[in-house]
This record gives sequence, structure tokens and C-alpha cells, in this order.
Amino acid sequence: VRQAVLQVDAAQRRIVVGPRSAGSDRVRLREVNWLLDPPIGPLRCTVKLRAREAAHGATVSGAEHGAAVVTLDTPALAAAGQACVLYAGDRVLGGGFIDGRPIVEHTALPAGDVAQR
Repeated sequence: VRQAVLQVDAAQRRIVVGPRSAGSDRVRLREVNWLLDPPIGPLRCTVKLRAREAAHGATVSGAEHGAAVVTLDTPALAAAGQACVLYAGDRVLGGGFIDGRPIVEHTALPAGDVAQR
């Protein structure tokens, strides 16, 4: 069974791995940095949760006080401590770090959505 990074805890020098089928449809971001004014309401965009994977359709909400919530169109792996970059086409809107506090429990990804490497 292929494993994936589920959480990065730099302070404790710890990495948590688990099955690649573990996914979530919502993630909380911390230390969000916007390259434009933060959106007042929900914002449709694409996000990259992992550098080598395709972007995901998403809606960003609650963008205030350096935090935001990303609701993904489909569940995906989101490892706490890793960066999440927000895009409008090829334009970077901003980004933040995936917070380790879960919003919803992990759900299984549909078969075939997990890239084999």
C-alpha cells in the first residue's frame, strides 16, 4: 500500500504518513498571505495542496485575521504543515499553511483519483 504525508510537525521534527486514500474536502489555512486584498465573501479559485499534483477546484471563505477555510470540489490529501497556494488561472492570489486542526473527518477518495507513482 502506497503511503502519503498526512501531517508535518516541524516543531516536533515529526512527519505522519498514512494511506493515500485518506482525503478531506475542507482544510483550514493559517498564516495566509494575500497578494491582493483578502476576499470579502467566498472566492472561487484553484488550489495546489502538493507541488507535484494537479490543481483542485475550490472555494475559499472566512478569509480574515490571517486564516481561511478551503472547501475542495472533491476530497484530496491535505497534509498539515504543508503550503496551500491559491490561483486564478496562472495568477497566484496568495497562500497559507494547512492547519492540523481538522474541520471534517477524512473521507475515502474515489478509486482512480489517487495518482500512482
